[in-house]
Amino acid sequence: MNSSSKGMIGVPILTTAGEKLRTRFLRKVLYGNIRLRSWLPIRMPAYYPDQVEPLINAFVKASGLNPRAASTEPVTSQNNLLHGLKLLGNEVESEGLGCIGCHDWGNHQAQGERGPQLVGAAQRLRYEWYRRLMLDSIRTLPGTAMPTHFSDIDPDQVEVSLRDVWAGLGTDVDGPVPRGLEPRTDPWPAEARPRPSKTVLVIRGFLPEATPAAIAVGTAEGISYCFDAGSSRLLYAWQGGFLDLEEILHKKVGADRVSLTAQIVGKRFFRSKTFPFRTVSSQEQPQVQFVGYRYREGLPEFQYKVGEVRIRESIYPEKDGSGFRWCFQIQGVRNPLQFETDVEGPVTIRSSLGTVQQKSIRIPISQDVRFEIGIGIREYP
Repeated sequence: MNSSSKGMIGVPILTTAGEKLRTRFLRKVLYGNIRLRSWLPIRMPAYYPDQVEPLINAFVKASGLNPRAASTEPVTSQNNLLHGLKLLGNEVESEGLGCIGCHDWGNHQAQGERGPQLVGAAQRLRYEWYRRLMLDSIRTLPGTAMPTHFSDIDPDQVEVSLRDVWAGLGTDVDGPVPRGLEPRTDPWPAEARPRPSKTVLVIRGFLPEATPAAIAVGTAEGISYCFDAGSSRLLYAWQGGFLDLEEILHKKVGADRVSLTAQIVGKRFFRSKTFPFRTVSSQEQPQVQFVGYRYREGLPEFQYKVGEVRIRESIYPEKDGSGFRWCFQIQGVRNPLQFETDVEGPVTIRSSLGTVQQKSIRIPISQDVRFEIGIGIREYP
C-alpha cells in the first residue's frame, strides 16, 4: 500500500521492500529497533522474531527473489571509496552529484528535502535495486524527487561510477565524509542558510510555488533560481541571497500536515508564467519529460524532451550580477517551434535569434539549434 494515501509523508512503500532491502536489514528493522527516519511523527513497533521471519521471506519471494541467494554486488577498493565520496558530495569541481543535499550523512542533516540516511546504505540495500535507482530513479521509485544520473556518459564509465558510489555508501558513521561536509569556519550557519561562494550550490527540496521535484541553484554572482524538474522549466530567479532552511531542518511538515518549504533569501526579479516551448502546427502540446541534469562548466545543465525533441538548458549568471543568460541547445527540430517570453519582473529581454515579437521567438528548423535569451535586471522601483 502506498502510505502517502494516508497522509504520512515519507513513510516507505512496502511493495518493493523485498527487492530493495537485504533480508538482514529487514530483520534489524522489524525486531532490532533500527530506525532511519527519526523525523517522522510516527513510531514503528517492535516484534518477536518468530512473528515476522515468515513475513520477511514473503517480502523477498513476492519480488521474485530467493531469500538465500548470494549477493551480486561488486568488489570495491579504498580508491573506489574515496572517489565515491567525491561523487556523493556537493562540490562541483570534485564531480559532486549533490546527494548530501537531500540525504542525511551521519549527524549532518540534509540541506534541502530530507531523504533516508546515506551512511551504511550499502549494508541496507540490494545492489541490483540501487543500480536501477541510479540509472532510472523515477521509474524505480515513482514520485521521487531524485534525479537520474549518468544519462549522458560512456556506458563503461557508468559502471565505474556506480561501483564507486556504492563503495562510498558502505562507509560507517566514523569513516571519511563526502566532499562538502568538512568542518567550516564560515560564520553563517552552513546547514540552515547555505551560502554560495566559489562554487555553485544545488539543493533539491520543497520550494515555494514548485512541485516536490524543485531544484534550487545558487551562484557566487548572487543570482539564484528555481528549476522545477516536475514541469521541466525555469520558474523564477532572485537576487541578494540564497535559501533559509532553518525550519525544514527541524521538521518536515507543519501543524496542518502540509510539507514545509524552504524560504527564499533575497528579492525575486524574474518569474516565468508558462512552459516556454510551443508547437506551431499542432493544437495539442507534446508531452514534456524531464531526463536529468549534469554539470557543464561548473553549472547544472538540465535536459528534457518536448515530444521527440531533446532540449538542454543552462543558466549562466552575469559576472556583475546584473542578470543571466538563459541558454538552450535543441536537437532534432523538424517541425515549427517557438519560444514564449511570457515573463514577469523588472527585466529586459534580448534574444540571439532576433527580435522578440508578441512575446515569442520563432525557432528555425534544424538538427542542432543553439540560442540564448538575455535577462537583464532593471532598477527596482
